[in-house]
Amino acid sequence: IVQVDLGFGQILGLKADGTVVSTVTQDPIDEFRFDVSGLTDVVQIVAEVGAGFLYALKDNGTVQVVRSPYMEERNASPELIEAVSNWEDIVQIAIRDSGVAGLRSDGTVVTCAYTLANTGIDWENMISIISFNGTLFGLTKDGKAVFEKNSFTEGKYENEWDNIVELYPQVNYMLGIDQNGNALATALPADS
Repeated sequence: IVQVDLGFGQILGLKADGTVVSTVTQDPIDEFRFDVSGLTDVVQIVAEVGAGFLYALKDNGTVQVVRSPYMEERNASPELIEAVSNWEDIVQIAIRDSGVAGLRSDGTVVTCAYTLANTGIDWENMISIISFNGTLFGLTKDGKAVFEKNSFTEGKYENEWDNIVELYPQVNYMLGIDQNGNALATALPADS
């Protein structure tokens, strides 16, 4: 197993061969479980449990969307599924609120079912994206940590970091690791 994520009452595992497996973690409620039996050539999985979607990034840069049986029965969000299924050249995916973001190999970010907040960030030249608590964060090619500015992030993640290689947003602060292996943290807001 090279990656795990949680579904509703199930643990999803991405195997090195690109297939996905799952195991039940509590009493089965089958209508909310993802059927992963047909997934192949997958390099990343991201489950959006509340909305009933599993996004599977394929090794050819496309994204396959799997709905839970409950969402499938109701034909939920066909526009989202069609839009995401038409994405190409994707290298990483992240969920945010009832939507998904994709990082293209050219460093641009595309979204579906939401728009990026007006942050003054062009969301280009990215090397990594991560979603935390309804907010999209990104690392730029020059090692800057960026994020959407909204009511959740106000005053929490401001930084002047350079040469960041990994990013770990938390509820009231953000951790980063720079290219020299140093751990950095943003200051906690005064009301924390």
